[in-house]
Amino acid sequence: MSIADVSGKSIAELVSLKAAALLSLRGNRLGKAMVRRLAEAGAAVLIGDIDYELAQATAAELSRSCGATVLPTRLDVADSASIIATADLAVEKFGSLDIWVNNAALYPASRSWRPPTTSGYVMAVNLRGMFVGSREAARRMIAAGHGGVIINVSSQAGFRVSLPGWRLMSRPSMA
Repeated sequence: MSIADVSGKSIAELVSLKAAALLSLRGNRLGKAMVRRLAEAGAAVLIGDIDYELAQATAAELSRSCGATVLPTRLDVADSASIIATADLAVEKFGSLDIWVNNAALYPASRSWRPPTTSGYVMAVNLRGMFVGSREAARRMIAAGHGGVIINVSSQAGFRVSLPGWRLMSRPSMA
C-alpha cells in the first residue's frame, strides 16, 4: 500500500478546522506560525499576548493573509484574572472555546537570575500560567458540553542548561 504525497498541498486542503482557538504567546516566531496554521485551517483565533501592540500587528497581518478571523487581546499569563478574562473573551467573541494553546514562557538569560524576585515571576508564567490557562479552558469546554484540545508547549531548555558557567546537576536515579 502506498501513501499519497500531500507535501504540495496547503493546510486548508488537508484540514478543515471550524473551531475557536486561543493562544497565549509572544505574537512572533513560533506563536505566529501556530496562529497562521490554525487560521489557514479555518479556525477563528484569539491571540493573547502581554505585548498588545505586537498581538494587534500579528492579528492584522494574519487576518489579511489567511482570510480568517484573528483577534488580538492583552494577556498576562502571570495574572490569573487576566487569563480568566481572556478565556471569557474567547467565548464571547466566538461562541465557544475549542482549542487552548499555552505557549507563553520565560527563560532567564543571565547568570544574575536569582530568587526570590525573578524566580517567582518565571514560575508564575511558566508553571502557574499554564495550569490556570488549562483549568479555565477545560471549565469552558466542559460547560459547553463538548470536548476540546489543550496544548501545552514546552522547551528542551528545562532539561539542558545553556548559560555560560551553569552546570546541570545530575538527575537522581530512578531505580
